[in-house]
Amino acid sequence: MNKGGKGRKRRRDGPSSSSSLAGDGKKVKLGTAAKGVSLGNKIRGLKRSLRRCPETDVEKRKALEKSLDELQKKVVSKKKAEIFATRYKKVKFVERKKLQRRVAKANKMLQGLASDDTDARADLLRQISSLEDDIQYIEHFPADEKYISILKDDIPPEVKKKREKFRKRATKSSATEERGAQRTKLLEMQSARLKSAQEAHHKKLGDDFFRAEKVDDE
Repeated sequence: MNKGGKGRKRRRDGPSSSSSLAGDGKKVKLGTAAKGVSLGNKIRGLKRSLRRCPETDVEKRKALEKSLDELQKKVVSKKKAEIFATRYKKVKFVERKKLQRRVAKANKMLQGLASDDTDARADLLRQISSLEDDIQYIEHFPADEKYISILKDDIPPEVKKKREKFRKRATKSSATEERGAQRTKLLEMQSARLKSAQEAHHKKLGDDFFRAEKVDDE
């Protein structure tokens, strides 16, 4: 038996170090930041507001219904994105690798071309540009849409049309536009260098011709 209260646990007057009481009396863990309101909570809040809103307040009800509809669409879109991210992850990875290998091959061919083969050089640059746009298509494909392969041709016309729409949207991004401008500038610089080299070559041929004529006259 403990005498004089020795050994008894003293009761703390204040809250514990791991929790505290909020203004409504509920316990809240200390050191944790308040989380943002989820879509589900926002939807429930709008539904409550809609139930409380009088039928006579038409404008307010329309605004609440519109906000509710937008949030519900976001929920559906988010669920689709989660499903499609898993379903098409491998397909996108494989197609991206194939396109990257084709770009590398085209760049290697470009380096091996003769300096005066302007037509072949321009054709390869167009191929590289198209392949890079295909990669952008994969990278920026809408997360909540069923993925349409960029490498398959045996698909219905309406699906091809939809794919082209997504491809155009992807290539309109600022990064892609900047890359296109850099590519155009590079092509112009290469064309200017080739033109200068051709002019120098023709001039050399002319000088050699006149030099040969001079020797014959002597």
